[in-house]
Amino acid sequence: MDNQNENIDHQTRLKIAHDTFIAKMIALYAPHSHLRDNPDGAGMYLGECAEVLNQRLPVTETREQYISHLRKVWTSITAKHSSRWWFQISDINAASKAVTRDYQTRNQKFDSKLKFQNEAHSVDNREETKHDPAKAGWTVENALAHIKAIDDDIRDGNINLHLGRSLQNIPRIALQRLGYQQPEQATPFDEL
Repeated sequence: MDNQNENIDHQTRLKIAHDTFIAKMIALYAPHSHLRDNPDGAGMYLGECAEVLNQRLPVTETREQYISHLRKVWTSITAKHSSRWWFQISDINAASKAVTRDYQTRNQKFDSKLKFQNEAHSVDNREETKHDPAKAGWTVENALAHIKAIDDDIRDGNINLHLGRSLQNIPRIALQRLGYQQPEQATPFDEL
C-alpha cells in the first residue's frame, strides 16, 4: 500500500483478492468435502474465486477502492450464506455483479449531473454564438468561401440544388450578422 494512487493491474487485483477475500474465506469456512483432500483442486477453486472477483468488479484506480468493493461482496455473501463450506462461485459472481451495478449506477448519476450542468452551459454558449457569428468562428472570407464551395458542388452535381441552397443559408445569415453587404451585380448589357 505504499503507492496509493497507482493504477492496479490484473495480477495485483488477483493478489489483493486472494490476500483479503480468499484468505478470510479459507480461515473462516471449511473446504467442500471433495476439495478437502485435493490440494490441486482446492487451489483451482480458490483461483477461480479470485478470478471471478477480478473479472466482475469494476476497474478502480486505487487499492483501497478495490478492497472496498471486496468488502461489499463479502458482506453481501455472508448475509445470505448459511453453510460452513466455502462460498459457491455463483454466489461470488452474483454479489460481484451487484456491487458493480451499484457502483456504475452511482457514477452514472454523478456523470449525468455533470453532463446536465455542462449541457446547460453549452446551450447558453449556443445562444451567444447564434447571434454573434464571429464567436462561432465565421469571418466574411470564410462565409464567402463556403457559399462558393457549395455553388461548385451544385454545379458539379455533388449536391442537388434545393439542398445546396439550404446549406448556403447558414453562411448567408452569418454574413448578414457580420454586417457584410453583398455588392450588387450589374447585369451585362448583352443580357438585357
